[in-house]
Amino acid sequence: MGAASVNEPGTISTFSLTPTTVSCGSGYCNYSNVQVKETAFGFITAYFYANYTIVDGGNDYIGELYPNYKITVIGGSYDNETLSLYKPTESLQGPANAFLRFQYNGPGSSVSTTFYVYLNVGNNTASSSQG
Repeated sequence: MGAASVNEPGTISTFSLTPTTVSCGSGYCNYSNVQVKETAFGFITAYFYANYTIVDGGNDYIGELYPNYKITVIGGSYDNETLSLYKPTESLQGPANAFLRFQYNGPGSSVSTTFYVYLNVGNNTASSSQG
């Protein structure tokens, strides 16, 4: 049975995928209270918590998202945040997917962009990424 691993999304980001509890049985592992964290550009950090299951020989899935997410920006603000379990179960079309989305507004409203922190679970691995 393959264990969950973390794949680096890019050089501008630090990331974290840290489970609090891992319990495994015959052909599966449950990862509970996993912190999915991304830091970008040195001034945006965001994370949320999720449960997911890796199934050997089957479809991996995200079971639950916790509402206690955190967004920190330095030199600006954020709004319009959304936490979503977009695709609960892995399929032939791709991995299970959840995300935290928010609008980052730079100082003086000079820059405004939508930022995402993703959890992707599929092919017996889990990874965080940003967008």
